[in-house]
Amino acid sequence: MQRRRRGAHPAAVWPSTYCYRATPDRAGARPYRITVPTIRGGAFLLDKSNPCSYISGMQSCRFTFAVHVMAVLALEKADCCSSSRLAQTVNTNPVVIRRLLIELQDAGLISTFRGPHGGALLKRKPEKLTLREIHRAVDHGSIFGTHPNEPSQECPVGKSIGKVMERIQDRTNRALERELEKMTLADVLRELRRG
Repeated sequence: MQRRRRGAHPAAVWPSTYCYRATPDRAGARPYRITVPTIRGGAFLLDKSNPCSYISGMQSCRFTFAVHVMAVLALEKADCCSSSRLAQTVNTNPVVIRRLLIELQDAGLISTFRGPHGGALLKRKPEKLTLREIHRAVDHGSIFGTHPNEPSQECPVGKSIGKVMERIQDRTNRALERELEKMTLADVLRELRRG
């Protein structure tokens, strides 16, 4: 099922299962920058005739959203934050946030509470939460994708490129995890204070 976002350029069609953000120009007439990342990797191609949709291959925004949510929870400390409030600050649909909260809870990073005064709370102090833990909880993909179809085996490159790219992918994923392990949610909060 596809729908067009209210206020978006008529050529821009938005799948309902994607998270999105359209930033209007100063006059508020039409978007000048459109980000349409998928929830679980993959790519979505916008109509190239649309002057506003110059981005073709999209990456997942789940990790960025999760760090945003965790930072808000860290700043709120003892106050429960509802999914609708978190969605408002992230500028996305509350359903997207609820899905992230479930995964963060399953990973043991947050607690959630039901009811009119319910919401989410951090389970640990920001200094004890690494970005690697957050990444592992919500983003199960790789930094980049490999060939969706097997390349030609008659081509000297196509014959081996899949194995080569898998090794490169493994190395880059390990490097990303090492770097994220060095950073905590407290580091994110320090960066936020600096602006």
